[in-house]
Amino acid sequence: MPTGRLAEDQGHGDRAVGHDRQDVAHTISAMARTIPARSSPMKHRSGWLPIAIPVVLLLLALRYVAIHGVVREADEGTEAHLFQLLMPVQLAVMAYFALTWLPRSPRGTLPVLALQAIAAAAVFAAVYWIEHTGPTV
Repeated sequence: MPTGRLAEDQGHGDRAVGHDRQDVAHTISAMARTIPARSSPMKHRSGWLPIAIPVVLLLLALRYVAIHGVVREADEGTEAHLFQLLMPVQLAVMAYFALTWLPRSPRGTLPVLALQAIAAAAVFAAVYWIEHTGPTV
């Protein structure tokens, strides 16, 4: 069956437009099938962001120890405030990641969630170590 302008010329008008839409939808769905899907949940922001946040916080902790040594200060510094702001963000992104990816790909999601939890635990361990070692200034 002719489509487009040729169909209109032959008097098929509206029927040809309907077929054109179906052809376009079929072409788009075929293109979507040929585009490779992101197989790893780690490639999405919600997968790597909860790992990047603790890495940044650990670097800040190392910077703090390099500058001040392992001492506790009476007043909280910038690092402590950043920790207090970014850790809830990290936990919220982890929850979003778990809720969106566990139903889609449980086998691929669990290792990423474990890595996110280990990264969070490393930051808590670093903060505990800084808080409980060294004299108070």
